[in-house]
Amino acid sequence: FRYQEPDAEFLKRYPRTIEDSVRRKDDRRKVKRAEIKQRKELERQQKQEEIKRLKNLKKKEIVDKIKRLKTVAGDEDLRLNIDDFDGDFDPKEYDRRMQELFSDNYYEKGTNEDDVPEVSDEELQVEDWDRVDESVVSKPVQSNNQGEQITKKSKKKSKLRQAIAQSKPLFDPKEKTFEQYFDEYYKLDCEDFVSDMPVRFQYRQVEPNDFGLSIEEILSADDRELNAWCSLKKTSQYRSKDEEIRDQHVFKNKAKNFDKKRKILSSIYEEKDESEGPCRYFN
Repeated sequence: FRYQEPDAEFLKRYPRTIEDSVRRKDDRRKVKRAEIKQRKELERQQKQEEIKRLKNLKKKEIVDKIKRLKTVAGDEDLRLNIDDFDGDFDPKEYDRRMQELFSDNYYEKGTNEDDVPEVSDEELQVEDWDRVDESVVSKPVQSNNQGEQITKKSKKKSKLRQAIAQSKPLFDPKEKTFEQYFDEYYKLDCEDFVSDMPVRFQYRQVEPNDFGLSIEEILSADDRELNAWCSLKKTSQYRSKDEEIRDQHVFKNKAKNFDKKRKILSSIYEEKDESEGPCRYFN
């Protein structure tokens, strides 16, 4: 602009896209991107449906194994269902459920004597062969009615005989364990698809580390003191197995220095009157 023009102190600004322009909009690339995005989303949904179908098949396989487990355990009322396998695996919840299902009451529960049917020796066809009379054995049957009664008794089976004759399920060592079923079931989950391949976050078993503190100290200490003892960044960072084992030894030796711990965690180990004791948790 020139200073001689009117309104020279104002800058002239124009929109990047003029709405009333007669120029034809070229949005072919935009439409193409939308089509590609829609096609990929459709493929993603199809793959998720396929994974869902496979999970349902695996769940059905686990349900069948639960039924066989109930049969082998001899307890049809065993409170074990497929809901125990849904959701993330929690070791504490798993231990609690196993304690609930297979508690002392489960092993102490025996067969009630009142439920056992009374079976006579005639029904079981038990005979004392040591005291058998040879004359009776060699003697032919005199009456047809007596033979019919013996035939009816031989065909009649009691509940106990039926239970004994029933085929029992055998343990197959080649069959997969529940842990293998769980691994196969949860491996079907995926977070995303990369190059048409399902990907999921890889979990690994970490080494437990209490950082030299007890449960009471962790719950009772101030956040600032805990951060001074061990920073939150260090507790949450990813480390190799060797580094985790080294941290265990480092903080185990650090916890042995009681004076240093007493100085850092001052809110817990503050000195009191002599009558109350020098600290809260230690006499």
